[in-house]
Amino acid sequence: MPVRGEIHYVGSPESTLRQLRPTVKTHLKAIGSLWHKEFLPRHFRRGAQRRYGYQRRSQRYLKRKQRAAERGMIPRSSLGKPLVFTGVSEEQISRRSDITSTSKRARVKMSAPKHFFQHRKDYGQSDKVEEVTRIVEQEATAMAKELSDAIAATLNENQETEVKRF
Repeated sequence: MPVRGEIHYVGSPESTLRQLRPTVKTHLKAIGSLWHKEFLPRHFRRGAQRRYGYQRRSQRYLKRKQRAAERGMIPRSSLGKPLVFTGVSEEQISRRSDITSTSKRARVKMSAPKHFFQHRKDYGQSDKVEEVTRIVEQEATAMAKELSDAIAATLNENQETEVKRF
């Protein structure tokens, strides 16, 4: 005599895999936004040169920055800040971003002044784009934990029931 029945799987591996890619994509976009709002501004604060290991600026540059501040051409607050001369770059980079993501990565596109892309290694100039987007281990760990927790919470709350009939 044949036996018929059904098995109900709650949170089956197949349903979890179907949910995984869109979930990761959504949360990676949120991590990109977190980086832009929380971690990017740290690059423009005092102590960022030590924290992120920026290339030392030349004495000539530092003197020029000092003279400009003394003459009132730039704000005095920019003196101790790395990556900031007048503050226009900081404002432009921090103001707007276009954040996109896939299930494998997030991309944060920002608008930066032309001089950010003009550096000559033979003159010892710094790569400002690389400096502004540098992530230290502590930040990477914080973002990874945030991503992991968010994905786990989403997958745990959206457990589909799958029915197998036999």
